Amino acid sequence: MAKKRKQNLPPRRKRMKRPQRLESAKSWLETYEGNNVVKAYRKRYGVDHNCAFTELGMLDVPIDPDVSMRPIMVLPHFM
Repeated sequence: MAKKRKQNLPPRRKRMKRPQRLESAKSWLETYEGNNVVKAYRKRYGVDHNCAFTELGMLDVPIDPDVSMRPIMVLPHFM
C-alpha cells in the first residue's frame, strides 16, 4: 500500500484570525500601491466584503463612499 501524501496547508495569511490580520495588514498597507484597497484586502486575506470594510475601518483606511455604498450582489444558495 502506498504512503499517503501530506496535505499542504493554505497560506498563513488566509488562516489568520482578525487580530492577526489587523496586525499584519498594518505593515501590508504601508507598502500597498494599488487603487482598490478593498478588493486587494479581500483577495490577500481571503475575507468577504463586509469583513474587509469592517477591518479597514478599524485600521482607519480612507475608503471612497461610492465603493462602500455599492450594493453587494448576493447569489442565492442552491440545494
